[in-house]
Amino acid sequence: MDMKALQTLLVAGPLPDAPLAALFLKRTLPERSVTLLLNPGDPDPAGEATTPLVLQQLATTFGLAGNDIHRIARPLWSLGFRMQWGRRGRHVRAFDSPVFAVPQGLITPVGQLARKGLEHASPAAALLDAGKLFPKDSRGRIQPIENVCGLQIDPGPFSDLLLQACKAVGVAIHHGAVAGVDRDEDGIHRIRTEGGEELSADLYLDACGKDSPLRSALPGHAWDEASTAGLCTRAWTAVRRRGSEAVRTGVTIETIDEGWRWRIEHLDTIGFGLAYHPDFTGDDEARRLLLDKVADPLHEPRHHHWRQGHHPRPWEGNVLAVGDAAAFIEPLGSMRLPLLIQQLHSLTRILREKDAMPGEASRALYFRMTHDTWQEVRDFVLTHYRENHASDSPWWRHARETASPQSFRRFLDLYSSGGAHRLLHYALPFSPCSLGIDAWCAALIGLGVPVAQSPDLPPSDAVAWDRHLRAMQDLGRRGVAAAEVLAQVHRPMAKGSAREPIF
Repeated sequence: MDMKALQTLLVAGPLPDAPLAALFLKRTLPERSVTLLLNPGDPDPAGEATTPLVLQQLATTFGLAGNDIHRIARPLWSLGFRMQWGRRGRHVRAFDSPVFAVPQGLITPVGQLARKGLEHASPAAALLDAGKLFPKDSRGRIQPIENVCGLQIDPGPFSDLLLQACKAVGVAIHHGAVAGVDRDEDGIHRIRTEGGEELSADLYLDACGKDSPLRSALPGHAWDEASTAGLCTRAWTAVRRRGSEAVRTGVTIETIDEGWRWRIEHLDTIGFGLAYHPDFTGDDEARRLLLDKVADPLHEPRHHHWRQGHHPRPWEGNVLAVGDAAAFIEPLGSMRLPLLIQQLHSLTRILREKDAMPGEASRALYFRMTHDTWQEVRDFVLTHYRENHASDSPWWRHARETASPQSFRRFLDLYSSGGAHRLLHYALPFSPCSLGIDAWCAALIGLGVPVAQSPDLPPSDAVAWDRHLRAMQDLGRRGVAAAEVLAQVHRPMAKGSAREPIF
């Protein structure tokens, strides 16, 4: 039996996830009433990185002007990842890695040519490897390539942007933690806040995290973490002042014997994190290892307990879990916010197709769509663990032996047999894939996954490929550093206020 029409939507959760979800819903379903219950708490100042999907969606689905994004949120661009990881110990993976593209003048796809890595296979990869951000044209002018850029987000200013946008489009904003819920035959009837407010809606979006009082108040609440063995389960994060240190144009990910460290760039600060497993490294030792890198943190380091996994039934009754309440995986792939946006796209597509009256079939479709995405991202991260030989410490030996990608096993076996060939498209377990075959093959090439038999290259292609790599390397050397780009971007904004109205 179909549910009643869902005309009023309520999103509950912390910064920045809940305002992001509320803004998305109001922009895609403007005729619906959207309420935001913003839970207390500050997001981790170390920040997070994203893939290009987030910047693209901010400019399209969210309707935010590029000037507002940079004026208020003040993010930094990311061309990809500089990784001390894999069988070669180091590689660069850019977001514009077109593994199945054929460069001009060649007949062999990039994925079969780039047997030693993708460092100079594309413009963004060459720039990232050279520590530059954007190329210059023949007249020396900066040529932005934002379409292949992710973001490195400082959560405070980014949350300010989202809240200003929510107010501008008419989202009703309330503040407070959920103190209790009242249930009826359809699910939740109303929620009560610690401040004494009572709020109700036709559909509640739970962005509160895996231990939320909303989704856990209904039958069928469960959290499946059985398929995440081999991953780190704890982390420390901290922030230091940037000082005179140059801005890096990508996220830095570093293998250490105890786990891995990451670094995220902000305008005035740098965020650091260290992931580890308490069975191999104690909390105090892990904190010391992080502070050895940070040296002089601005705040006391934050401790994180990662309970990785997903909710098999994220939509029960009139409550739908999104973001970390629906699935959580460690931030190795910068996929946390992209996953949230993909979940919201799936929901709004269903609501539009069903005229806001979804039933059990719609919920089952949502389960499948979100579950497929979870399996793909989980297997992507597990593959990085299984194929990382940059350290032979007890932890990494355990991780390689324990991490077991499941849904992409046939795909990975086929790649190992012949590399990045077009038959791999037929081995993908889902269609469409959230990450996509180019991202998968770029990761496998960068990790140095052995290939049993690579096809012979035409002699002319080998020569032309070397010429292509030299041209890309020259483009990278002549590129523009992040500081020069930022000076041009922020100079015209200096006269304006971050509180100017948007939209």
